[in-house]
Amino acid sequence: MKKSAKKVNKSKKKISTKPSAKTPAMKKTITKTANKKVSSGEIYQLPETNKNLVLHVGCGTNHNGSRLHKTFKNDNWQEVRFDIDKDVNPDICADMCNMDMVLDNQFKSIWSSHNIEHLFAHDVPIALGEFHRVLKDGGFVLIACPDIQAVMEGALKVGFEQPLYQSPMGPICPIDIFYGHRGAIEKGSVFMAHKTGYTARTLANKLVQAGFVDVQVKRESGYNLLAIGYKKSDKSKANLTPKIIEEDVNDMMKRRDELDAEPVSWKGLSA
Repeated sequence: MKKSAKKVNKSKKKISTKPSAKTPAMKKTITKTANKKVSSGEIYQLPETNKNLVLHVGCGTNHNGSRLHKTFKNDNWQEVRFDIDKDVNPDICADMCNMDMVLDNQFKSIWSSHNIEHLFAHDVPIALGEFHRVLKDGGFVLIACPDIQAVMEGALKVGFEQPLYQSPMGPICPIDIFYGHRGAIEKGSVFMAHKTGYTARTLANKLVQAGFVDVQVKRESGYNLLAIGYKKSDKSKANLTPKIIEEDVNDMMKRRDELDAEPVSWKGLSA
């Protein structure tokens, strides 16, 4: 008779994958950085200066302040460059819907030219909320974007895919302003796509909803809106009803490239 082999229990000891109560949680490392480019995970330290700081959101390849609004082209202002594209070498590389590397109450002004139309509609309140958060009390945001009402009026006159005007990028049609420049998108610049649009009234309302006061939106020639809104902790003397400033938007011979051109100077703009 063969002796029966003794069964050996070789079951492995189970190892718990749950964190021990004694094990400290991992913490995200935050680094304050001076005079250095920063991205998510770091906190931007403001440059030492006596000048007012303007955060240029969507700065692009500009390195000499050439794309700033005229308000900021003087010795009273210093530019801090902000862009989602690291290849343009911004001071802060981030998404305007998540500016967590910028502390609260840091900037006297924010300048954003033709950026917010590239956001989905549901992201617009988030971005404007971030703008409001990083502004100092008494600071202001200045925003330029397409006047979608003027574009619709132009489309009814000339057709949706017929040129409204000529630009350095070629002829600009209503479809290019509604959805983004087709030529640039075709070449791979998908970030040029437009995902929402604004009339003067809807832009004003969104600024008010984000907490801005003394809001004004000007309808400029060139299918352009220029909006300003202030951050004020004391709203008792602030105007909570936005003001719409109409300008002649029917002069087709004076249209400019809405995608890249800077807005005209706004008389009476407070600094």
